[in-house]
Amino acid sequence: MYNLAIQEANALDIVIDTSALIAVLVAEPERDAIVSATTGHALIGPGLIPWEVGNAFTAMIKRRRIEIADAQRGLEIFASIPVRYSNSRQSCHPLFQASFRGI
Repeated sequence: MYNLAIQEANALDIVIDTSALIAVLVAEPERDAIVSATTGHALIGPGLIPWEVGNAFTAMIKRRRIEIADAQRGLEIFASIPVRYSNSRQSCHPLFQASFRGI
């Protein structure tokens, strides 16, 4: 129980972008490092991320890098990743603050 309290106290908001999410979803070499770095932390990002993920999968299908079924599975996995979205210019300020914590 003591360790859990320490982990919660050390939890950070991590600003995530589409490229990191795609790397996880399609098992790029960086996948394990990204998962390790973000596990146990809150992910925050711009509200455009779902649109960008969809666009990335569309581009991969067009380039024949993946099949439609792969994209559908990737979108299901993406939907299970808890990301808190910032949807306005004014609410981007907390994203910038979070990205500079610990520097």
